[in-house]
Amino acid sequence: MTRVSRLAISNTLGTFLEYFDYTLYGFSAPLIAHLFFSTKDRLSSLLLAWGVFFISFLVRPFGAILLGHLGDRLGRRNVLTACILLMGIPTCAIGFLPTYQQIGVLAPVLLMLCRILQGFAISGEFAGCSVYLYETAIRYKGFLASLTTCASGFGMLSASLWIFAFSQFGLSEHLVTNNYWRLPFIVAGLSIAIIGYYLRRSLPETPKFSEFSQHRQALKTPLVAIFKHEPITFVLSVLLAGYTTFVTYTLCVYTASYLTEELHYATEVALLITAAVGLVESLAAPLFAYLSDLYGRVKIMSIGTLGIIMLAIPLFEGLNHGSWQLITLNLCTLAICLATFDGPMMAYVLDQFSVGKRYSALGVSYNLGVALMGGSAPLLLSYLIAKTHNKAMPGIFLTGLATITLTALLSFAFYRKFKFSRVSLA
Repeated sequence: MTRVSRLAISNTLGTFLEYFDYTLYGFSAPLIAHLFFSTKDRLSSLLLAWGVFFISFLVRPFGAILLGHLGDRLGRRNVLTACILLMGIPTCAIGFLPTYQQIGVLAPVLLMLCRILQGFAISGEFAGCSVYLYETAIRYKGFLASLTTCASGFGMLSASLWIFAFSQFGLSEHLVTNNYWRLPFIVAGLSIAIIGYYLRRSLPETPKFSEFSQHRQALKTPLVAIFKHEPITFVLSVLLAGYTTFVTYTLCVYTASYLTEELHYATEVALLITAAVGLVESLAAPLFAYLSDLYGRVKIMSIGTLGIIMLAIPLFEGLNHGSWQLITLNLCTLAICLATFDGPMMAYVLDQFSVGKRYSALGVSYNLGVALMGGSAPLLLSYLIAKTHNKAMPGIFLTGLATITLTALLSFAFYRKFKFSRVSLA
C-alpha cells in the first residue's frame, strides 16, 4: 500500500462510518419510530425519530469549537485519532439499546444520548480529514480533499445495500423480531473504530502544520481571530456547508422515506434508487474536484449550483408522474449537480484560511452549516409536505436555497477580487 493510499484510507474510514450510520438511521426512521417512541400516530412517531436525527446535528458546532481549537494547537493527527474512537463507541452502543417496550421512556433518552455523542465526535471528523488530506497533498489539493466526500457517498451506498439485502430476501419482518437491525450498528461501530484507530495512531503530522508549528507560535484562540479578521469568509463558509449538506441529505437520506411514504414505492425500489444516487455522487465528486484544480473552484461550483436552480423543480415534479427508471435518472442528474458543487467545496473553504486557523475555520463553519440547515432536511421537508400537500416541495426549497448560495458565492468572488485589486493599487 502506497503512502498516499494509506493516508487516504485511514482518513476516510471515519467519514464512511459517519454517513453509513446517518443513512442507515434515515432508512430505519420508520422502524426506529416504532421501537423507541410510544405515540400511536405514525406521523408523530416519524417526526420524533427525525427530531432525534436533527438533535445530533445541533451539538456539532460545540464539538467543532473544541476539536477545531485542539486541532489548530496540538495537531491534526491527535484529534483525528480520538475522533474515530468517539464515533465508533456510540455507533456500536445503538445496536445494544433496549426498546421503549422494554424500558419505557429511557429508551429514546439513551438513543438521543448516543446521537449526541456521535454528533460531537463527527464535528471534528469530516473537517479534520479534509484538512489533513488537503495539507498532505503536493498537487491536486481539491481532488485529495474531496476523497472525504467520496467516502461519504460510499457510506450511503453501503447502508442502502444493507437494508436492500434484507428487503430483497424477505427478511424485513425479521428486522424487529430477531433484532437484525442492530447488526450494522454493532459491526460498523466496532470494526471501523478498531481499524481506524490502528491506522491513525501511526499517521505523521501534516507537513504544513509541522512547518507552521516549528516556525510560528499557534494562535491562542484561532476562532476569535477568524471572527475578528475574516467574518465575511466565515459566514460564506457556513452557507456553503449548509447548502451542500441540505442537498445531500435530501437526495441521499430523505429520498428513501419520500419514495415510500409519499409516492408509495416498494422499499426495495426506493433503496436501489437511493443507492444509485449515492454511487453517482460519490464517484462524480472527485472528478469535479480535480477539474476545480485545473479550471478554478468558483467556476465549477457555480455550474453545479446553477444546475440545481434550473432542474430541481421540474425533476422533483417528474418524480410524481414517472416510472422508477425516470425517477432514478432525475435524482442522479441532481446528484451530479450536487457533486459539481460538493467535490470542490472543502478545498475552496480551506483555500481561504491560513494553516493556524484552518481546522477551526472549516470545522466550526461546516458543522454550524450542517446544524442550521443540513440536519433539518428530513424533518423540514416532511413537515412542509404534510402542511402544503405539495409533493414537489423539496424541489422548490432546493431551488430557493441554491439561488441564495450562488448569489453569495459570486458576490464573495467579486468582493475578493475588488479587495485585492485595491491592495495592489495601494
